Amino acid sequence: MTGYLDTTGRPDRLSRGVRMIPIITPSGEFEVWTKRVGNNPTLEVLLLHGGPGSTHEYYEPCDSFLRDLDAG
Repeated sequence: MTGYLDTTGRPDRLSRGVRMIPIITPSGEFEVWTKRVGNNPTLEVLLLHGGPGSTHEYYEPCDSFLRDLDAG
């Protein structure tokens, strides 16, 4: 499991996995808040929250849950 939390060489290392990703649309350029947790070469999960009025905070427990899946 030590490799799972290794952030060596990642551009988001100092921000603890948080990055703003630019998205260009016909309506203009926007930034999307992203957070990467862990390094698993066989499992990728994308979680999207419900938009205005609904935050990302209810996904916080997923950090621990997904780390436990990798260890198993």
